[in-house]
Amino acid sequence: MKKKILIIFYVFLEVYLLFNSIDVINSFKNNLNIIIYTLMPSMFFSVLFTNILLKLEFYKYIPKFLLKFFSKILNINYEEVTIILLSIFGGFPINSKLLINNKNINNIIIYTSFVSPIYFFTTVNKVYLKNFKTSLTIYLSLLLSNLLIGYLVRNKNNNYKTKKEENVHNDIYFSSLKETIITLSNIFSNILFFSILISLLNNIIKNKLINNIICGLLEFSSGIYLISYSNISLFLKGLIITFFISFNSFSIHMQLISINEKIKYKKYLLYRIINIIISVIIYFILNILISY
Repeated sequence: MKKKILIIFYVFLEVYLLFNSIDVINSFKNNLNIIIYTLMPSMFFSVLFTNILLKLEFYKYIPKFLLKFFSKILNINYEEVTIILLSIFGGFPINSKLLINNKNINNIIIYTSFVSPIYFFTTVNKVYLKNFKTSLTIYLSLLLSNLLIGYLVRNKNNNYKTKKEENVHNDIYFSSLKETIITLSNIFSNILFFSILISLLNNIIKNKLINNIICGLLEFSSGIYLISYSNISLFLKGLIITFFISFNSFSIHMQLISINEKIKYKKYLLYRIINIIISVIIYFILNILISY
């Protein structure tokens, strides 16, 4: 049954592309510009440095008190603390790749959906919102909601010892570069695929704000771009962007699953909804505190 639905779906998209090629090309060009001028400059370095640091056994150089703190409150081992810290630095979907051989993958994946700070503060803050206070409020809302979920599900983790792999240091850069290219090609291909769905959406829904919100649910980077230039208040822009990033978008979901097939999607989707609720509440609280 699923196979038949997929066949119908892809045949429909092919027919749509045939009769609406101009709209699809425009949507494709828009997403390609977002990739080249906003995502690529930040994500390339984030992914590359994350791969290099992981291979260099970054956790050995993290202060012991920090390792012990996260290990205790989240009930995870030191290597998993490293994964969380690198996920904070690298952003999603790097967390999926870092957890490929991890036994706690379906617990840790639900609270490591961090947005890359390099992408967020260089692109979303400086190019789109142009307001550091709002950007910081969004980022803290997302960071705190993930850590809170991590604390709430800590008893579901198995604290185990991992086997250490030997790395040839001369090969670390080149192997990391190769993995970075593969990861980014996966990410960007998914984004470009969603161009046809965004084009279809534009032809069906005429209300611009609703269109932009649904677009953000499909592909968050395009949604953030559209919302940031919408004619709504800065507070509302921040709220919707918090919603987008907390949910990750279906494009990110597909990227995570394609990178790591061990992810239980139903559980992941449930916790994305929980993450949205928590991050939005924190966003409101932080805005109230800032206003005083």
